[in-house]
Amino acid sequence: MGYRPGNVARWAVALVVPVVGGALATYGELVWGAAAVAALVAAPGLRSYAATAGVAFGLFVLARAAAAITAPGAVGVFLGFAALVSVAYVLSLWRRKGGATPAAAQWVAAFTAVCAVAAAGAAALLAGPATLNLVLVPLAALAAIGAIPVAQKLSRAAFIALVIGLALGSIKGGVGFGLAHAADEALTRGDYAAAGTYARCAAFAGGGDRARLLRLKAAAAGGAARAELETIYRECDRLSSPRPFDAALATAAFVRGDYEKAAMYGDLAATPLPTSPLRDKPLRRYDVYDAFAARAESPFARAWAELWFGNHAKAAAAFSALAPSNPDARWYEAFALERGGDREAAADIYENIWQSDRRRLRAAFGLLRTREYLGLRGEIWRDLGKRYPDFCVGTELEATDGFRLSEGRLSLGRKAAALTFYGGGRRTIAVIAESYSALGLYPIVTLTVGGNPVRTFYMNVPGEDIYRTEVDLGPGGKRVGLVFENDYADPGRGLDRNVFVREVRIGGKH
Repeated sequence: MGYRPGNVARWAVALVVPVVGGALATYGELVWGAAAVAALVAAPGLRSYAATAGVAFGLFVLARAAAAITAPGAVGVFLGFAALVSVAYVLSLWRRKGGATPAAAQWVAAFTAVCAVAAAGAAALLAGPATLNLVLVPLAALAAIGAIPVAQKLSRAAFIALVIGLALGSIKGGVGFGLAHAADEALTRGDYAAAGTYARCAAFAGGGDRARLLRLKAAAAGGAARAELETIYRECDRLSSPRPFDAALATAAFVRGDYEKAAMYGDLAATPLPTSPLRDKPLRRYDVYDAFAARAESPFARAWAELWFGNHAKAAAAFSALAPSNPDARWYEAFALERGGDREAAADIYENIWQSDRRRLRAAFGLLRTREYLGLRGEIWRDLGKRYPDFCVGTELEATDGFRLSEGRLSLGRKAAALTFYGGGRRTIAVIAESYSALGLYPIVTLTVGGNPVRTFYMNVPGEDIYRTEVDLGPGGKRVGLVFENDYADPGRGLDRNVFVREVRIGGKH
């Protein structure tokens, strides 16, 4: 048989892709590969399709692995490989000498491959590397192979390649499982450094999300910085359930006293995600609360855990007992009373806090929510003006999909709402907004400066409140934006998670 580019490409792909894919496969993917091998063994009539089955399995694994790659060079390698295979296959059909005339399906597969590669390349050039591009490329290569039977010799070799790949993946999976078990034991006995080392090795060996979760827990228990924890958190497989990762990060934030993050990740772990049907059910809220209670190292932390869980009366009593020694406990007592429905008692505490210290603006907004009286809003805004002289009302924000509710209020949409501020130095940015939950989860809004995220607010105070952070704006004009991360609405069920921005205020230099 003479040299044919299509045959050379077919042999190369049919032997290499199943081996590489099998070696990188996760536990679940190995089951699919084993099922393919079982079907080829049990049904002799399918054996001529061994090459297609092996390549399909390998590309299935590679598509998942490649989804995390965003380097332009890697995208170029994938595109080049797919282009080479597809062009070689077209040439093999075009220059075929002797034998049967190419079937219509073969021509369709060949030109589909060329079109898919061209589309993936155009997307990569226009939008930059993205998961969609990296999934399209393996599909293009699969179309280039063509779902057609091949010669007995290639079928046998492809079957052996698939078995070798599965064997390599099984060995790797066994090593990863053993390392993950060692990490779990080290974590139990409190050897966090060893647990982290074992977990990293287990993740590298294919231990999957179990290894990544153990690594997150070991890093959290060892006192790693929040940035490191969130980096590990983002490495979890987005097609599997993120809830255990949310719960681990919530517990880590709780131990550090970062109650805003603890509430956010705790709610993420314990609430359904209707936009992600592939993910499993949420964790029980009690299980997250139990983890908080087990790690509570102070009476204040225990009281906060009760508040998060919804034991408002118990939390209010606990915060009341702490109020003489902890200035923050008084506000939390009022908030617990407010959430529990005792608005009048909450209003009394809010008013007492604010009148004794007019800088306690969260108490002022608590009073506004629970007992608004004539002139109260004007009093609060006079105090706001002293601390935050520069401001922009909500409807003045540049928001392409924001909804104007009134002369001053803007409902955030899925695209960023922004303003340009001229004035450098270290400033305090305050966002005055109303928030409303859906499915037990409140709005998550990220503040950006110059397009870079600087603070994520979990707006879990029902109604109007003030959310503040300090930022270094640097010299020149800066774009200050608000990104609504988890907008959700289901009109049929009467669900609508919302953020209504009244003002964005910026304080003087400090």
